[in-house]
Amino acid sequence: IAQLKSNKAHISIIRSGKEYSEIYGNKSFDTIQAPPIRIHYLAFNMRKSPFNRLEAREAVAHMINKKVLVAHTLAKMGNNATTPVPPQIQGFNPEIRDHEFNIRKASRLLKKAGITPGLKTYLYYVTGSLEMEEIANRLIRIGRKIGLTIKKVKLPFSKLREQLDKGKHHMTMMGWVGELPDADSYLYPTFTMESGNSNRAFYHKPELTSLLTMARESIEPTVRATHYRRAQRIIKRDMPWIPLYYLHNLF
Repeated sequence: IAQLKSNKAHISIIRSGKEYSEIYGNKSFDTIQAPPIRIHYLAFNMRKSPFNRLEAREAVAHMINKKVLVAHTLAKMGNNATTPVPPQIQGFNPEIRDHEFNIRKASRLLKKAGITPGLKTYLYYVTGSLEMEEIANRLIRIGRKIGLTIKKVKLPFSKLREQLDKGKHHMTMMGWVGELPDADSYLYPTFTMESGNSNRAFYHKPELTSLLTMARESIEPTVRATHYRRAQRIIKRDMPWIPLYYLHNLF
């Protein structure tokens, strides 16, 4: 932004709500916006307690107020994400809805999961992300109210990937962009256990893998879309992820 303001740069991608707020309404700049293709999410390590229990994952979902997240953290730079597939991608399931923001329900679910008050969990994310820092701080504050201790672990991206591959995390916040504008690029690499995939939840569901395999092998668009909508319902039910927001492409 400093380079743009000093006329040393002609074009730049806007990477955060803070940057957006600095240029919003400034008549010295023109902005170009493309549909969002990046999904940001919070993934649970389903191999590690307490998030190997669905009730614990649901509790965290009820701790996140996405309306506040978008309005105050992203400053119009994104939209609430309901599924891992961006809305403009064929196969997006519009029927899926967010969990409501409800701290009391989150507290009840933690108790149902048998979590001892004060249990320490670790949230991993990349160094330097203003949005993730704000989300982490909000989760920490709400967690304290209901007896869940969340500790931040911030690492450079290469080190972060190394630690996630080893399963050191309880939770992680990451971003994902499909290689192609196709639902397969958003679901198969992140929710199946094929070697080389980026399944940060270590989520394995043979039913889902079979469905995604059928979808990627079909050439009939309506058949593929049906498979992908069903796949998103399974992911919503099992909740290896909480989709957070779709980040706009803004230049």
